[in-house]
Amino acid sequence: MPVLDRIAEREYFDAAALHAVRTSGGPLSEAEQLKLLEVVEGLRRDNLDIVREAVQAAQGLKEQAVALDRTRMRQMMDEMKRRAAFEPCAGKLKTLIGYEP
Repeated sequence: MPVLDRIAEREYFDAAALHAVRTSGGPLSEAEQLKLLEVVEGLRRDNLDIVREAVQAAQGLKEQAVALDRTRMRQMMDEMKRRAAFEPCAGKLKTLIGYEP
């Protein structure tokens, strides 16, 4: 879905900016603090946009009576479980699409 691809790309660059914040320790300068806040807010926006679009897509699939491939869904959920950071997303996705293994 192109809109989710664009949001994912934006999220990728926002995450890269987060990783670019220096990690040498010590207090951050005011400019670094402002940049960090900007990046975090960008990531929050990305997350909200992804959730909004995913909810719309799920509703559209249900309205059109589109059945999701259970094998592929299981593979995707297994991939998400292997990445601890994705676990909260996996839980939301399961609820959103009514996933049952």
